Amino acid sequence: MQNTASHRSTLLHRAVAEGAPLTFGGRVTARARNRISTGSSGLVACYPSGAGHASAGIDSLSSGILAGCQRLKTTWPAIVAIQVFIVSVVCAYFYVPQTAFLFDWLIAMRNRLGPLFGVFGMGLIVGGLSEVLKVYMQQKGRWERQNFKNLAFNISFFGAWGCLSYYKFNFYSWLLGTGGSPQVLLPKLFLDLVVYSALFYNPVCGMILNWRSLDYDWSRLRAEITPFKGYACRILVPTQFFHWVLWLPLTSVVFLLPTALQLPVVILGVTLWVILLSALSAKPSR
Repeated sequence: MQNTASHRSTLLHRAVAEGAPLTFGGRVTARARNRISTGSSGLVACYPSGAGHASAGIDSLSSGILAGCQRLKTTWPAIVAIQVFIVSVVCAYFYVPQTAFLFDWLIAMRNRLGPLFGVFGMGLIVGGLSEVLKVYMQQKGRWERQNFKNLAFNISFFGAWGCLSYYKFNFYSWLLGTGGSPQVLLPKLFLDLVVYSALFYNPVCGMILNWRSLDYDWSRLRAEITPFKGYACRILVPTQFFHWVLWLPLTSVVFLLPTALQLPVVILGVTLWVILLSALSAKPSR
């Protein structure tokens, strides 16, 4: 019994060090919340580090959805803020001529850099900013070795995501056309939120980010995702539910923009998401 308790304590400490919003039965514990002082900036809050252990009570579709609702309860201010921001940006593009110079500049930069726009935007701005904010808002500016490892991972991971997103938006427009008609918008939403997100992005990102939280240990990752049904209920179902609530309204309005503006606006939105969740997860100074 003592060994079991010690093992659980080790797992709890490791998850807290990685910034996991620890849950037991879908509930964030006060002990875990009080101990998160060196945690994640919130950039990947919907992929809890070490959640396979911390969320062991989540073993069905319904409990997975309830866990997703719990995450929504802790991040709803940021969700509302980012949705208002994206809608405002889209309205500014269509109805505020004074902002045309900014959108023209974003389109020109995106067209000039091509896929590198996504690499730099998501990798350096989003990925790099997430770790910088973590250090200065949660660690009082103290850089540690793990922070540099996290920084390298974030830049690489989100840079690859940005590059993929560049080609994704181009592919959607090539396949389904542009504009806001239901004949264009509804198939794009299905392709993005069901096919791409649920069948590719969520499972792949979930495993990569869990691999990171397990100190890049493939054997531990295999144990984490086995059996896969349990892993899906603990991680993929809550994350996908969270993802749909967050991105369904945002994607609907982003697809109204010209193709060349869709990725820049998404990067702006994700940047705001990083800043807001970093502020929400920062431990107040005493």
